Amino acid sequence: MTSVSQTRSETTVPGVSTPGSTGRLGPLFAGIWLFFLLNPLLEGWAHRDEARGLLGMAERVALVGGTLTADLRGDRWVVEARVPGGSPR
Repeated sequence: MTSVSQTRSETTVPGVSTPGSTGRLGPLFAGIWLFFLLNPLLEGWAHRDEARGLLGMAERVALVGGTLTADLRGDRWVVEARVPGGSPR
């Protein structure tokens, strides 16, 4: 019986990161993504008494895999957002 072993030759290209690594620009892109996530949330919060405000916040929370609920408790609306790895707000 003959055994054949394969070796995988890995070459690295300058400026190209391997899958799973964030590279040097990872924090920059994360900051940009966070801005585009938080800005609509803040705008939705400013219009939380309107349907478009709640809908806008729900869309952004759903973008990160979370849920947003709004319940009428007494004479006030209570808005609760749940995101993965977070606590209710």
